[in-house]
Amino acid sequence: MKVSTDSILLGALCEANNAKHILDIGTGCGILSLMMAQKSKAIITAIDVDGASIEEANDNFKRSSWYDRLQAIKVDLGTFSEQSSITYDLIVTNPPYFDQSVTSPDRRRNVARNANLLTFETLAAIVKRLLAPNGDFWIVLPVSEFQKFSLTATYHLFSCLQRINICHHADEFPVLVVSHWRHTTNESVHRIRTMAVYDRENQFSEDFKAATSDFYPQF
Repeated sequence: MKVSTDSILLGALCEANNAKHILDIGTGCGILSLMMAQKSKAIITAIDVDGASIEEANDNFKRSSWYDRLQAIKVDLGTFSEQSSITYDLIVTNPPYFDQSVTSPDRRRNVARNANLLTFETLAAIVKRLLAPNGDFWIVLPVSEFQKFSLTATYHLFSCLQRINICHHADEFPVLVVSHWRHTTNESVHRIRTMAVYDRENQFSEDFKAATSDFYPQF
């Protein structure tokens, strides 16, 4: 599975803080888990319904410096939530969000893109169950899907603490949203900011470089 800019931005912007247990939902090749391992000392569990992705993720984990803190499991989110004996300080996901009509010759990419396999209602309800009382939930979505997810998350008593709008260039409309959620609290802070991936010369912007420099040595 290819590493997407969506996952890179989510992993770079997500605040791992002092999390002891992290869950990566729909891990794919394991990129988010690896980024969280680099940013924290947490024990990280990665799940995915695709067996080949789990093999790939575990292989990538074995090649990393944090192998003893990483585990990838082939399981659907519903089954995992029923079996989990712990709650998580941090949950991250780059979930499927494309309609079923959008297809690719690659079956694995179709599975990863098919929103019918994991609805926002199911995702929000299960995250609510698995997230520790003061835990943090980070997700990346296209702008249109973020609006839909916001309604569902709010219904399940989540508050959005941060929203980072991602656009290709500074003078363009956002295409992605990286957002940070927590169980409803008394916090009134809802920070909104915008990041452009490219500058006027179509080179990576200074903001993008600053956010991802820990993961891209050339920055």
